[in-house]
Amino acid sequence: MGFNKEKYLKGKFLDMKLFDYDSNYTRNFIVPFEYAYRPDIICQRLYGDVSYQSLISYINRIDNSPEGYYSGRIIKIIKSEYIDSIWKT
Repeated sequence: MGFNKEKYLKGKFLDMKLFDYDSNYTRNFIVPFEYAYRPDIICQRLYGDVSYQSLISYINRIDNSPEGYYSGRIIKIIKSEYIDSIWKT
């Protein structure tokens, strides 16, 4: 089953707040010690692209700063099989 983008649209934009309630498309990720304070490396490892950093920060309500990505923190990430259909048009 693909990602239903229409379900999350609010005008022309995706309403990312709805991901708080839909675990079909997200999962938890514990920031490991070796990736602490490096959201770029987390995104590269998970998605093969660092450009998803702002999306992950937004979903987790982390300022666009690496301090929110401390070791042991549980963050919500979008499952890799859905990331392209969510982020790219």
